Amino acid sequence: MIIKMVSLEFLWKTYDLEITRSVYQNGRTYLGLYEPSSWEPFADITENHVEIPDDQIFGRLEGHEALVIDNDFINCFPSERECKIWIRDNVKSCVITWDIDWLPVFYIKKE
Repeated sequence: MIIKMVSLEFLWKTYDLEITRSVYQNGRTYLGLYEPSSWEPFADITENHVEIPDDQIFGRLEGHEALVIDNDFINCFPSERECKIWIRDNVKSCVITWDIDWLPVFYIKKE
């Protein structure tokens, strides 16, 4: 499912990308960025940490799911803080950014 078109400036170039949403095999939400013209993956926004129990992913903020931010995606920005700001501004369902066990996360409403 395509969520929306976004722009991302990386290495002095602006990329026009689509945010896509899918589901990992364990039922957790996946978000990624793709080039719309070629459908080539640009970056994963989220990564699946199966070692984190579901009660931490789904239970820390009632009615929401915590999505762990992919480290490679964080490296597209000068800092983790700027990455979280980009997510807050561009992922429509993002309600807050935080950390779980020292991993950067953001919360989206469960659908």
